[in-house]
This record gives sequence, C-alpha cells and structure tokens, in this order.
Amino acid sequence: MGEFPRRPTKEERDLLDFVVEANPDHAAALHSLFRNTQVTQLCSCGCGSPHFSVDTSDVRKRIWPHPLPEEAVALVEGALMMAMLWADLDGGNLEIN
Repeated sequence: MGEFPRRPTKEERDLLDFVVEANPDHAAALHSLFRNTQVTQLCSCGCGSPHFSVDTSDVRKRIWPHPLPEEAVALVEGALMMAMLWADLDGGNLEIN
C-alpha cells in the first residue's frame, strides 16, 4: 500500500463517507469533491491518516469556509473514535483519533 496515488481502501472510503454524512450542511459539496478521490499519501508522522485528492471539475465557487473542518464522533466496539476532515480545493486530509 505504499504506492501513490491509489484508490482508497474500503475502510478509508467508509470513514470518509461517515464524516461527510455526519455534516449535512456540507455533505453535497463534500460528496462532489471526493467522488473520484485518490489517496495521495499517508501522514508522515506514522499515524496512517490518509490525504485525498479532490475533484474540482464541477465546483463553480467555494460555498463553505476555507479550509473546511468537519468532524464526526462514534462509539466503535466500545471505543470512542473521532475523525476530522479538512478539505479545500487543493485536497483533503482525514485525521483519525
């Protein structure tokens, strides 16, 4: 999994979709940006957080704050998980805590 760009794994895609759906005010714009996303790299600190490309082909104007910070929290197998997504027209970064 060290060659980039690559398609997101099922887990990366599911987590990205979870964060997008947890933020209904920006879900449509985020779905558009990440429709054909590729993982461009993983965080250099070793945490495994993916960086994504964005599809700006149908973005006419920025309709959200720049950069767009979104987050989602869930209880997964008894552990509290938080995912934060930063997105702008240059790309996205998904941080998992």
